Amino acid sequence: MSRQCTTEFPRNRRPDLPSGFTLIEVLITTFVLTVGLLGLAALQAQALRASGSSGETTTANSLLRNVTDRIIYNAANINAYSGMNTTTGVRPNCPVLAPPAVCEQDFTNWQAAVTALPGGALQIAVIAGATFNTATATVTWRDQMGGHTMTIPIQVAQ
Repeated sequence: MSRQCTTEFPRNRRPDLPSGFTLIEVLITTFVLTVGLLGLAALQAQALRASGSSGETTTANSLLRNVTDRIIYNAANINAYSGMNTTTGVRPNCPVLAPPAVCEQDFTNWQAAVTALPGGALQIAVIAGATFNTATATVTWRDQMGGHTMTIPIQVAQ
């Protein structure tokens, strides 16, 4: 028996078509992959900035909690906190005494704490009411994500 050698092509492929990828297909694939990787790099950079900003938000939140706790602790002298501003160093209603008044110690501590925030400032306003006083503490700062403001009002019975 003799065997006959024949070359057979698969039925779904024509012998006159080239196999493999063309240069334009490779270029388009490379372009799409590059755009995707650049998008991922930009997303990573944004995530790093947001992570740093969230740490500053935590610092501001901690400062505001301390402010409210200290004002409630010294509720009998709540008006001494009115008008405090760490940017200008103003504390118009806090008496200068020896030893220092509680509001002066608080202000000094807050001035030191707000420096942990870039461009940070703390302002306190007190509005007297008939049965309670309302103190509003506001912390502002500016970072790579933009300007931020956190405000917390508290009501203290007279």
